Amino acid sequence: MELYRILTNSTAMRGKYLSPPEARQLIEETYLSGHLKVVFPTKETTRKALELADKNKISSARIFDIKLYALALQQKPTYFTTYNIADFKNLGDIPLKTPDEII
Repeated sequence: MELYRILTNSTAMRGKYLSPPEARQLIEETYLSGHLKVVFPTKETTRKALELADKNKISSARIFDIKLYALALQQKPTYFTTYNIADFKNLGDIPLKTPDEII
């Protein structure tokens, strides 16, 4: 549901948001079809997030971004996609790309 919220939000998608039918189709073709791997945080994810937050002096709500990145580190993806590239620099060695770079 968070993905749907983002995909259909003009601000989050920087003016390139999807209509409800487009968002539904994308989610059905990726997540629901099994082509997209969904992973869930573990205790190790939380430990890594806290370690990164401490090391990088992260506070407040940024911990949620750090937890996502910690989860990505455990999965070793090809790249990490976000419009907030600056918030994720120097956290690890996963290449950072904006959504525009991968679409």
